[in-house]
Amino acid sequence: MKRVEHFFKQAYIEGLIWWHYGSFSPQRIQLVDSDQHVYVDPHDPRARKKIIADTIRGRFPRNQRFWREAVATLQPDTALDIGLNFGECLFSILYRPDTTAYGFDANPQLRPWVEKSLLGHPSRDQIEILFQLVSDGEKGEQEFFIDKRWSGCSTAALDSNKYDQDRYENVVVPKSSIDHELRNRGWAGESLVFKIDVEGYEYRVLTGMRSTLSKVNRFLGLVEFDGDLLEQAGECVSEYWDYLRDSFAVFAFTRRDKWYHANKFTTDQFAKICGKHFHTDLLLTDLHNTEYAETVLRCWHPATVRPSASRRAA
Repeated sequence: MKRVEHFFKQAYIEGLIWWHYGSFSPQRIQLVDSDQHVYVDPHDPRARKKIIADTIRGRFPRNQRFWREAVATLQPDTALDIGLNFGECLFSILYRPDTTAYGFDANPQLRPWVEKSLLGHPSRDQIEILFQLVSDGEKGEQEFFIDKRWSGCSTAALDSNKYDQDRYENVVVPKSSIDHELRNRGWAGESLVFKIDVEGYEYRVLTGMRSTLSKVNRFLGLVEFDGDLLEQAGECVSEYWDYLRDSFAVFAFTRRDKWYHANKFTTDQFAKICGKHFHTDLLLTDLHNTEYAETVLRCWHPATVRPSASRRAA
């Protein structure tokens, strides 16, 4: 029965794609509530579902909503999209003349599509794209695994026991840190918006931008948190959570798009929010100034019930 339902659902979605674009394989997609477009590989399963199909159905993902609201609220001089993929966040808005935006992704197969999107974007002279892995060290190279089934799951933190040659393509990519890249550009910014979605490397990215964060007057960031991926990357989840609580004001989202101010949560309580797979998004800002974060969070409703500590953290 489920197979039949899935078949008809897919047929319906494919019909919507044809009706909307006049093609089953559109490459130029106008983003939800935006005049901007991105180019995508229509045969990439993530692009097909998350950008082509979901855009037609008017779905507005949390990361895109955050990006637009944070940039509009903070009016930053610098914006960092780390884990760019096809650029549906970075390319979704216009930037003020005094804003410089950077997009980072380690997957070189995305380059042709991203470069076409950049070429057609009105703020293209203010945007720089770097195809490299973002980590916590200086310049170098590192092994990277491109997921052929879902580009968003490409990762540098793949368990050797899970390596499947039919699913992953193994490449060596350049790597660097945010501190290193901005320092080399003579960066002297005062305000920052960032999004980090790098399949378990989030702790390393944040460690590699400590100097940058220490120099800005205000910042807002959205960071994916996935306990399984963090452990796969060799991180201690509880240590990372303690670092986040000590360094930032932390707001954690529930699966139903509500949020908690989470700094006082134990790891067990935080795991309760994340659900079965210990996965969520975190909005990060300055420990001592949450004004801008609270403005952005008006897009979502605060959760009213504090989670119990009944579930043990991963």
